[in-house]
Amino acid sequence: MKEDDVNNLMTESGSDDGSLEIIETAKKKKKDLNNTKPICIGTTTGGGHCTSAASEKYDFKFCGRHKFQYENKKAIDKGKRLCQSTRKCASQPPGIKAVLPKDNKSNLCRDCLDAINECERKSRSKISETNSETGKLTCTKCRHAFPRKEMGTTGTGAISSKCKACFARQQEIERNRPKRDRRIAGK
Repeated sequence: MKEDDVNNLMTESGSDDGSLEIIETAKKKKKDLNNTKPICIGTTTGGGHCTSAASEKYDFKFCGRHKFQYENKKAIDKGKRLCQSTRKCASQPPGIKAVLPKDNKSNLCRDCLDAINECERKSRSKISETNSETGKLTCTKCRHAFPRKEMGTTGTGAISSKCKACFARQQEIERNRPKRDRRIAGK
């Protein structure tokens, strides 16, 4: 709505009771027109865009709620690599990602790697406990429990830790993988 339209609405007056409401909404719209600030470019947890006004403190790009996104963007603009983990970096305040050293080949910081390894370790121990209690084996790929007959078998006849479907998929991938130059032990 343009400012002229707002002024026209403010000058209109009628004999009905709704005229006061029209004038009030017109005043509110005129105030909103004069109060245009840049909008925050931060994203919400749901993936949507923030609708708050950007703060001068954060270069008129982010609001106070998205100050961590501002800090992360500033580090990226300086050419630094940040941890790509979806979890909170333990060595940083909530919301700020750890800066990775230049010699780090991983996309994750050491704290996040340790947390993921610990989670995997717990998951593997839980699977082995379940296998020993139920007599069934749990596929390490799809995490479903199967009887021993439905597990894949290796070339030496040993029972695989993957079900037949996951084992067949793995074998197909290995067949299509290009050959690598490997040193064979003892030769």
